[in-house]
Amino acid sequence: MQFHIDDGNSANAMVRLDAQIFGGVQAIDFGRQVSEFCENGGRCLVVDLGEVRLMNSSGLGMLVSAMTAMRKYGGSMRLARLPEKVSELLEMTRLDTIFDVYQSVEEARKACA
Repeated sequence: MQFHIDDGNSANAMVRLDAQIFGGVQAIDFGRQVSEFCENGGRCLVVDLGEVRLMNSSGLGMLVSAMTAMRKYGGSMRLARLPEKVSELLEMTRLDTIFDVYQSVEEARKACA
């Protein structure tokens, strides 16, 4: 998994996750970067999942932790471009009722405004 939080402005940012999301060291690094974004005034994070091929429960936990951090600081997180397998995983775990999901990054970014 590779990612970079692109904070075009200080309040809103976008991160693109790719390949496989299995947690581990990269999930810890992701969580640290999300926390830093929040501490620096970040209020809305759009997570682009369009390139994700595989995700396990640790990957879901990573997303839940990021959303929790955003909410702790009064912010929000939106998921965009979910592949079918990721969407099915969210439905199966009922996390689809927790996350704000958008068809495109543009829609998710507009919802941040």
